[in-house]
Amino acid sequence: LTDEDKLLDNVLIQGKKTDSGISTLTENTLSGQELAKTQGRSLAESLERLSGVSTLQTGASIGKPIVHGLHSNRILILDNGIRLEGQQWGAEHAPEIDPFIAKNISVIKGAATVKYGTEALGGVVVVNPPALRTQGGVGGEINAIGMSNGRLGAGSAMIEGGLRQVEGLGWRIQSTIKRGGDARAPDYYLTNTGTRELNYSLALGYQKKTYGIETFYSHFNTTLGILKATGYLGSLDDLRYAFENEPPQQTAPFSYDINNPRQVVSHDLFKANAYYEMALGKLDLQYGLQLNHRKEFDIRFGALNDIPSMNLEITTHTLELELSHKPLGLWQGSVGLNGMYQDNNNVPGTQRSNFIPNYNAYTGGVYAIERWIHPKWQLEGGIRYDYKNYNVRGFNRNVDIYRDAFRFQNVTASLGGSYDINKRSSFSTNIGSAWRPPHVAELYSFGKHQSNAGVEYGLLWTWDRQQNNFYIEKFDQKDIKNEKGLKWINTYTYAGDRLEMDVTAYVNYIRDYIYIRPEGVTIGNVGALPYFWYRQTDAIFAGLDFAMHYQLLSYLNWHNKVSLINAHDVRNDDELPYIPVNQLETGLELEKDTWKGWHDLYAGVTVAHYAKQQQAPRVVPIAALFEAAYTDQNIFAGQRNFDLLPAPAAYTLINIEAGFTRKFAHTSLSGRAGVHNLFNVAYRNYTNRLRYFADDIGRNFTVGVTYKFGQP
Repeated sequence: LTDEDKLLDNVLIQGKKTDSGISTLTENTLSGQELAKTQGRSLAESLERLSGVSTLQTGASIGKPIVHGLHSNRILILDNGIRLEGQQWGAEHAPEIDPFIAKNISVIKGAATVKYGTEALGGVVVVNPPALRTQGGVGGEINAIGMSNGRLGAGSAMIEGGLRQVEGLGWRIQSTIKRGGDARAPDYYLTNTGTRELNYSLALGYQKKTYGIETFYSHFNTTLGILKATGYLGSLDDLRYAFENEPPQQTAPFSYDINNPRQVVSHDLFKANAYYEMALGKLDLQYGLQLNHRKEFDIRFGALNDIPSMNLEITTHTLELELSHKPLGLWQGSVGLNGMYQDNNNVPGTQRSNFIPNYNAYTGGVYAIERWIHPKWQLEGGIRYDYKNYNVRGFNRNVDIYRDAFRFQNVTASLGGSYDINKRSSFSTNIGSAWRPPHVAELYSFGKHQSNAGVEYGLLWTWDRQQNNFYIEKFDQKDIKNEKGLKWINTYTYAGDRLEMDVTAYVNYIRDYIYIRPEGVTIGNVGALPYFWYRQTDAIFAGLDFAMHYQLLSYLNWHNKVSLINAHDVRNDDELPYIPVNQLETGLELEKDTWKGWHDLYAGVTVAHYAKQQQAPRVVPIAALFEAAYTDQNIFAGQRNFDLLPAPAAYTLINIEAGFTRKFAHTSLSGRAGVHNLFNVAYRNYTNRLRYFADDIGRNFTVGVTYKFGQP
């Protein structure tokens, strides 16, 4: 064959921009090749490729995203347009989302409560599947992933199509299976950290220019093991040994078995949405139904070992209506309202006190957002009102029934602007208020929790020293308030011929910030365990995100990423626990779009440095906690926080990855390979809640193959 040059006509590529709802907020997106590099990993691990995003971990297989220091109920996750609702209040309650379904994943870093409501105080994660076809034809893709650490294998397949006879009708079927065994730290196996997962989804839609309807159903099911050493803390000596020695207790050779402690979680989502173009504008209506079932199994004696110690079901209905009016001169905007009803129930038969009570929750909100769009300027403002009502029923420590009802309400607003400085650079700024009512778990949690291998107490629990008893107070008898935040975020973006970069600076002041802290050690029928209590304070989070991509040569790129964060307990002039560390990443990557019939070739090396958390709270060892308990010392004089172990040392990881694509007539084959933690460094991540017991995972080789096929 000989080379042949051809001159092509102009090609127009059209796409639909994902509307985050607040256009002046900072938004970063994973898509295309960058998203493909994360296949086989969890949602939280995938998002770590973005600056300002880290992971709250529970061992090797469970993680949830942290955005600018905030996580859990402060980060809203949208799965195909539906706010993900499940039992996600614990550190080990990972989002029930299959990343294989995503075409792109975006992170909105501002306080986006005006558009999305109360749980967007810290940011929003948007998982977008590919748009359904509107033309005839069939296509799809098959993915296969293998990882050496945990000997994990994952496969995902998707097929989609449209009917030539019915223009606008499209469908999609997708499924994923994953299985992994015990992860391995550099010097030992992390026994009982395996994972099993089976997911599938179906979508059907009909779209025309002025109207359309789409339905979507997904099922997510996973079984997750938790480090076995956390379940064998029967005495003070066991607890001290676990904190001070390696390898962890009960360490065994590699196995795919998942024993107690473990979790079995399923999540079903059904969505129906429709749009209609009217003379006034576009009307969108969306309904969502979610069924979430969580079982947690602890190490128990006899037949109890097969009975979950926590068995929760939550049903969520959501309804959203939005009208986006047609442009009025330079003005564009939308108004909307949404409502949500939740029913949470403990399934009887656990033979253990309920960790959280049964409850019903009603939520409603209404908002308006307006934008003034100029060729160089864009100004935007929004306002929202939310209302939430709880009806709670449960049992206290003496098995007496308690009931309570209370409500929260608040108004939030945002104001922002963006300015195109020139053709290459722009600046955006946004200041927004936000709020979040306490979750039922933060109010009522009581008992052993797998997220920290300890016992938790909610805000409403009170210790009566004279009576030597715990009891629950009525909500109106405690001074518990909403979290109320004010976040100011600024982003400068530059996109030149060789240099691309963005810099984001932010400050977020949160009044009545709810956090959990260790407060002592208890010995009971669950063994010797540290106990943790939810508290409220005023906190400030400030930081800087920096990302840069520079083209050194036509085929050689240099990339850098920096995430800096500072958090402080303002009310008590103290440090807060479990805040992400400062991170620095730099790397080189060879890229070639085409070479002798090969496409999208790349090979790169990255050096990632994680600093020691210098702003960690003071350390109170286990032995000192027991001594304080026996001598009735007040270790919280001055309301100072503490941790059970010092912050881990700084560490540096080197990662390598490479890939290619081979294109054919109507198909393509892509391959990827990489290694994480090339030199098998032993380290402990500060935001891993099981860092008290074991190191993080060691070297991990990954290979992946994607086969795409399709008919136009």
